[in-house]
Amino acid sequence: MKFTILAILPKSLLKIAANASLAVGCLLMVSCDGGLLALAANEASDDDSNSTLQAPSTINGVSVRLIDADLLLTIAENGVDWYTAREFKGAGSTLGDGDFGTLTYESSGNNGIIEYVAQDGDTEKATLTFKSESTGTYVITDNGANVTGSFTLIDTSQIEAPSSIAGLTIFYGISEAAGFFADAGSYEINISNDEQSFTGTGFGVNDSLGSFTYSQIGNVGFFGDTEVQEFQNETDILVREYQAEWKLTFFTETSGTFLVTASDSFQVGTFEIIDGP
Repeated sequence: MKFTILAILPKSLLKIAANASLAVGCLLMVSCDGGLLALAANEASDDDSNSTLQAPSTINGVSVRLIDADLLLTIAENGVDWYTAREFKGAGSTLGDGDFGTLTYESSGNNGIIEYVAQDGDTEKATLTFKSESTGTYVITDNGANVTGSFTLIDTSQIEAPSSIAGLTIFYGISEAAGFFADAGSYEINISNDEQSFTGTGFGVNDSLGSFTYSQIGNVGFFGDTEVQEFQNETDILVREYQAEWKLTFFTETSGTFLVTASDSFQVGTFEIIDGP
């Protein structure tokens, strides 16, 4: 595929907040000794409206908008895998920040407690303090420094990924990557009418050809068994071949976030269907 180089993502939700210089964000980090859990409990006791409010018992398939950070946190249906990406600002926008990894989650009163591991092995702990069923606040703690803000859950309960993507053109804005993938920029892929292959174009690097199988579950579309060949721009010189898996999480009928994984490589960002039948 063809990529344009733009911004880079840090390696954990904590680093996302720190490197983006967020004064306000959307996750509440807590220390491993649970000290901030008591703080959150005291805060809840001062607010009678939270006395009966309960955090979700699970966050499987939930997506969270980190409002002031312009970040989107996507949690897989299995409740274990997660990734983040910048909010989509349209074709040509500058993107940055994002990561992926695994997590565990438990709820305690109006607190949702997340312990997560980023793909590079960094571990952190976070607490979402719910002020309503879908909104709340967080604090991120790093070496004694706190970053606080607010979040809202993205309602995707009525959204389904397309049952067919035949003939569609999809625009991808990259937030971050590791390995041989471009870590910023954008590209487009054009899906064949038989929904078995695609061509890819971008800005300044490579063109691509590929084959794949497509499936969808709920608001997630999967490109499986994907074989990709990248060619030097406007030539038939083969640059590389690889296998990859694309996961597209739809927040609307035509846009959302994506995660691509290949051997020792990953890429995250946002996407939009910009053309089709």
